[in-house]
Amino acid sequence: MNKTLKFGAAILAAGTLAGCGDEDFSGAYRTDGAYGKQIVLNVSGDDAKIFLVGRSTAEISGLIDFEVDYKNGKLLLDSTKENIHLTFKRGADERGLDCLNCNEGKLRLPAKWALLQPEPYDVDLMLEEQEEKRQAAIKEEEQRRAEAAKLAKFDGDWVAKRHFKDDSLLIMTISPKKGVRHWAFDYSSATKQIEIDRKFQVDNDELVFPSNDSEMRYSLSADGTRLTCTNCKSENYWLKADPVKVNNLDYTRSLAGSPQKARE
Repeated sequence: MNKTLKFGAAILAAGTLAGCGDEDFSGAYRTDGAYGKQIVLNVSGDDAKIFLVGRSTAEISGLIDFEVDYKNGKLLLDSTKENIHLTFKRGADERGLDCLNCNEGKLRLPAKWALLQPEPYDVDLMLEEQEEKRQAAIKEEEQRRAEAAKLAKFDGDWVAKRHFKDDSLLIMTISPKKGVRHWAFDYSSATKQIEIDRKFQVDNDELVFPSNDSEMRYSLSADGTRLTCTNCKSENYWLKADPVKVNNLDYTRSLAGSPQKARE
C-alpha cells in the first residue's frame, strides 16, 4: 500500500493516537471541510501545510504553506503569500488543537482539529505519488482512446443471434468515441440483466474481447452486416441493427431469433 492510500485510511480512522505535550505540536491534524472533504494540518518542525483531502479518493488539493513559530504554549502559523495568520493551542484532550482565530479572515476554518497521527506526513512524497498516479491515468486514457479509434469499421449497434430458447437478448453498441458497451436482457420480459463496458482490442482487422484465460475474436463480413466469431467452437455471431429501430423490442427480438430448442 502506497503512502497516499495509507493516508486516506488514516483520514477515515479519525486519529485516536496519543498526541504530543508541551510546545511540540509536530504531527498531522484534521477537521471537517465542505463538499465531503477533510482539511488537514501537517506540522513538521518549522514548516506546516494545510490542504484538502477527498474522503473517497485521498486526493490532496488546495495546499497552503506556512512558517511555524511557538509562543506562550501556542502554535503560530504564518503564510505571507496568502496573508493568513493562524493561532492554535493544545485542545482539552491534550491531543488535538483548538484554533483561536480560524473564524477570522478569508480562510474561515473550523476551530476544532483532531489528531490524525503524532508523526507528520511526508506531504511532498504523497504529492509526487499523486502526480505519478494522475499521469498514469492520463496515459491509460490516451491508450484507450487510441485503441477505440480502431473501432470505426465496427461502429454501430449489434444484436447477437440466439441459438437456444433460454438465451438472453444481447445488444452491443460499438463506438470509436465510447468504446464497446454490452447489454443483456431477459428475452421474454425484457428485464435488464447486465450492462457493462467491455474490454476490447483490434488485432489484424478482428475485434477481440479478452478475458482472464481466453479471448473471443470476431471478423466483419464483407458487407459489414455481420460479426462472426472466428475461434468459437460453436456458431456465434452478431447482426448489425438499424440504429433507429434498435430500441424497439419487437425488432431486436426478431433480429435475435426465437429458437425453440432448450440448451442441454
